[in-house]
Amino acid sequence: MFPSALLAIPILVMYREMNLLDTHVALISLYTAFNIPFAVWMLTNFVRGIPVEIEERALIDGCSRLGAVFRIVLPLVAPGLVGVFVLMLAFSWNEYFFALILTFGRSVTVPIFVQNQLNSAQNLGWWNVAAIGISSFLPLAVVALLLERYIQRGLTMGAVK
Repeated sequence: MFPSALLAIPILVMYREMNLLDTHVALISLYTAFNIPFAVWMLTNFVRGIPVEIEERALIDGCSRLGAVFRIVLPLVAPGLVGVFVLMLAFSWNEYFFALILTFGRSVTVPIFVQNQLNSAQNLGWWNVAAIGISSFLPLAVVALLLERYIQRGLTMGAVK
């Protein structure tokens, strides 16, 4: 609810003290910490939308509680999981601010890499700029195309009660 710039200095100091600057672990832990609350908030309506009677019937038919979760609940929540996965992947893929602060050369992210490429070449033609932009977007597009059949259902399924 508040700007991420307020957390920049405390996170930088904390990661420096733990010797995590310019590591993949720093970025993974930070992106996970920021994305989990949003993912839980998004998935709450998906899980609440599953009738309890379906789970109870699975328990009556001999499933264990864990078996009912894996055989009944997860397949029903799969579109929501895929939708949230794609959103969290896009948020992490495009995150620039913390990647700029916490990385220096060894573990750069795509936006930092694109910036470094554009800054290093003084007379970079528009064709090269377009190629860099497309190549940075292409992995997300491939993931979205592979998961396309789940995405529409996942993004709209938990929106209405």
